[in-house]
Amino acid sequence: MILHINLRLYEFEAVAMKEYLISKLQDVTKLQGHAPDSDIVLSEWLTERFGAKVANIERRGPKTPQKVVIPVSVARILWKNWQEEMIPATLTMVLGGIDAQLKNLNLHPR
Repeated sequence: MILHINLRLYEFEAVAMKEYLISKLQDVTKLQGHAPDSDIVLSEWLTERFGAKVANIERRGPKTPQKVVIPVSVARILWKNWQEEMIPATLTMVLGGIDAQLKNLNLHPR
């Protein structure tokens, strides 16, 4: 059973997430085998799933939020990272959605 959360993201939120994940991918590329496992997981999700989803969201335009399926492992990593990092207001809004979904599933990080 693969656990996931569903978020509805506007284009600007999806693009902000993509930019954050690209920065993690760049870190993984620079650090090669010394990158944290969590950054590798985020980079894999970006390249295997989320990158294509953002392109689709961008094609549809900024007016309607689109459903994004996020594996619980990725959601928990983002939640933990964003608690410790300075993030823009856009990602703070996404964090609120992730937080609520994890609580609803009783999978909130402790």
